[in-house]
Amino acid sequence: MAKSAKSAKSILSAEHFHDEVAALAFIEARIWPNGPVCPRCGEVNRIGRLNGKTTKLGMCKCYSCRKPFTATNGTVMESSHIPLHIWLQAMHLLCSSKKGISTQQLHRTLVPHVIDSARIDPFELTPWW
Repeated sequence: MAKSAKSAKSILSAEHFHDEVAALAFIEARIWPNGPVCPRCGEVNRIGRLNGKTTKLGMCKCYSCRKPFTATNGTVMESSHIPLHIWLQAMHLLCSSKKGISTQQLHRTLVPHVIDSARIDPFELTPWW
């Protein structure tokens, strides 16, 4: 009888490292374990989700102070154009490296994922100069 080999899965194969909606749900679950909280006034009850065509993913609105917010407000991810799942991959690589990781190694590791997720032909990428 042959023993079946247990396939070892990498933590980077988790869904929140590859899907934007799952990454947002992962971040919201850690920042707001008991539901959304307004970062300006602290309101927890009068919060609504905005689900329009032009609204940003995960946008909430506080009906006490009438201001919109997301789970990324006050973080380095707030006004970044980099997708959340790429931020999560970078954070995992930075935190799990025993001796740290250089920016070049981080770039080499993450750029293929960015190109695959955006479906961009790498030969069409031209330098800015």
